[in-house]
Amino acid sequence: MSERVRYGYYLRPSPQMCVAQVQMHQLLERQYGLRVAGKFMPHCTIKGFFKSSAPLDEIRAAAASITVGMSSFPVWNNGVIGFGNLGIVLWTMQNPNGARNVAMQELHERALEKLLPVMPNARMDFRHTQIAQNQ
Repeated sequence: MSERVRYGYYLRPSPQMCVAQVQMHQLLERQYGLRVAGKFMPHCTIKGFFKSSAPLDEIRAAAASITVGMSSFPVWNNGVIGFGNLGIVLWTMQNPNGARNVAMQELHERALEKLLPVMPNARMDFRHTQIAQNQ
């Protein structure tokens, strides 16, 4: 594996949400010079970047196994929140009534369970999971 190769597991939003996010990125760049926003595809991070020396077929199999037996579920845009001092994100871990999105939490937990075996020496950051559990 190349030292430059990183993997991640993401949900892609609807085409309508992608357009809205791209337009917001363009606005932030024009008004505030924020150039980072437009460099990433619209996505919802389930497991952020990680490195692995596992064979690609093993990584793909682990990723494919995450959603086996899981039904599709709605995800709501609950607005912008700060993500520590790293930036801002759209909060998607709750439903419109403010309750935790249990299916999204399950997806996060399943992703970690299935991907940890292909991430030797992983230094896990459970902020996202902890945020979801604390809300």
